Amino acid sequence: MATSPIPPSSFSPYYKEVEDLNRFLLTAVKLNLLDSVNSAITRGADISCLDNEGKTALHIAAENENIEIIKTLLTKGKANPLTMCSEKHLTPFQSAILNGKLKAAKAIYEHCGENKDIIKNYTTKDDHLSPLMLACQTKNLEAVQFLLDIKVKVDFQNLQGDTALILASDIISEDDEMDIIDLLLKNRAKINDKNKKDFSNLGFPFINFR
Repeated sequence: MATSPIPPSSFSPYYKEVEDLNRFLLTAVKLNLLDSVNSAITRGADISCLDNEGKTALHIAAENENIEIIKTLLTKGKANPLTMCSEKHLTPFQSAILNGKLKAAKAIYEHCGENKDIIKNYTTKDDHLSPLMLACQTKNLEAVQFLLDIKVKVDFQNLQGDTALILASDIISEDDEMDIIDLLLKNRAKINDKNKKDFSNLGFPFINFR
């Protein structure tokens, strides 16, 4: 369904300056107004500008799972998918995986061009967690499957020595989480890695028989 650009009058009383293109862009993304997003980009809005929560337009579009706006920001706006939110230090792709916005994650991956091989393994700033680790931590089986399908590094170890399998093993408690373990093992996750706390998934006997 087509949307109409935001008329300048609609910014009042929230914005004193109608020509503030960055606010125009961020507002248009928040309101899911594709035509206005296109207009802001055409008029020269800074695609990397941040809102008051430190999010870029692409972060906001990912939260809203607005696929067309994600595509527009990446293809027309040339948004950098590696830009991190200034507060949580997550890229839009990482944020989408962490928050279960799988449609958004898939759209970012599909339309990010030459950054595909980078974003799928790009780690968080603070904990150095890969997208696969984030998916395992949140017990999101569908996200784990998607990431394995696009050939992420299954055995990546962060600075603490953790792998996706170690993290998944550490939180396992229900049958649905066993599916995540199965997926990782089917994709040749190593079972003998240890982290710096000397924790290994070898301590879980069910893994050794799979």
